[in-house]
Amino acid sequence: MKRANEFKTQPSLTIVKPVAERPAQPEQAAVGFKALVLSRIDNLSRRALAAVCLLIGVGVGVYYAWMIDPVEWTGMSYQHLSQEDKAALVEMASDLNAYDPNSSAVAELRAKWGELDELACFVAGQQADEAERTRLVYLAYRVNQKGCE
Repeated sequence: MKRANEFKTQPSLTIVKPVAERPAQPEQAAVGFKALVLSRIDNLSRRALAAVCLLIGVGVGVYYAWMIDPVEWTGMSYQHLSQEDKAALVEMASDLNAYDPNSSAVAELRAKWGELDELACFVAGQQADEAERTRLVYLAYRVNQKGCE
């Protein structure tokens, strides 16, 4: 008599076969835009295509430089200005100081620019206008408490 095997060789769990996913269909608007771009590119010559790509590249570069990552000047001070610009700044500061002696802009300028009183006295010596000379001397007085000597 043959002995029957007591073990079952068939699996008790069902094995699920993976179902192949269907690729996602692109949107109709994207397909239409791509077809439009490709048809326009086919009609362009190499020179025109290079010009269009150059213009697009310049436009993207300018947008990036102005909007996304603009240049910020740091580390500049009033000493880096030209002599004409320094004289103009001293005259504007004297006008603002005469108009509003407690202006925070003039106080900040006095704090950051150590030679403001010397330049105010120098420009006052060059001025022919008595009112402007008085404003410049007053600005120098506000900076060094002595005025122009």
